[in-house]
Amino acid sequence: MASAFLPTRLLNDSVSVLCCTPCLLLTFTSLDSAFWALMLRFPYQQIKEKVAFSAGLLVGGDSNIGPLPSDTTLIYKHVPTNIGNAYNPNTGVFTAPVRGAYHFQWWVGARGGNSHASGAWLVKNSENVFMAWEQQNQHFGCASNGVTLLLEVGDVVFVRLVANTLVYDNAHHHNTFSGHLLFPM
Repeated sequence: MASAFLPTRLLNDSVSVLCCTPCLLLTFTSLDSAFWALMLRFPYQQIKEKVAFSAGLLVGGDSNIGPLPSDTTLIYKHVPTNIGNAYNPNTGVFTAPVRGAYHFQWWVGARGGNSHASGAWLVKNSENVFMAWEQQNQHFGCASNGVTLLLEVGDVVFVRLVANTLVYDNAHHHNTFSGHLLFPM
């Protein structure tokens, strides 16, 4: 039965393909043969571009970052995953190695009981895209957000701490930034 799903060449040089169910048989002309041969192999091809990263603010210890008088790029130093090396832990900046659709997530948070919120923009090149924001009077509060972006080769994405807000991190990595290539375009 498995061989029934493979293309077979007919006498008139057409390709016959069994699609979806055994009772649906489609025949294509020889001009379509090359196209359908490629289409049948496509699901088995692997995407060559592999890009994914996850990073936390601190490698060790615990610390508040902020409040600062102006918006500041957060530099995530703890990088357990950096497939493709597109994230730079020295600058906090992700640089797109291929044109494609990418998905990003970021989490911000801090201990409550102070007068400062936690807020951070996800920035594409110089444009603020989406913000994660929280303010908590007691206990620990956090916020997260996510976005899918079409990036060109060389576009940069990073997280920017909003002026006069703060974040707290420790060995539990409460503040993170992650992203991955969904598919090239």
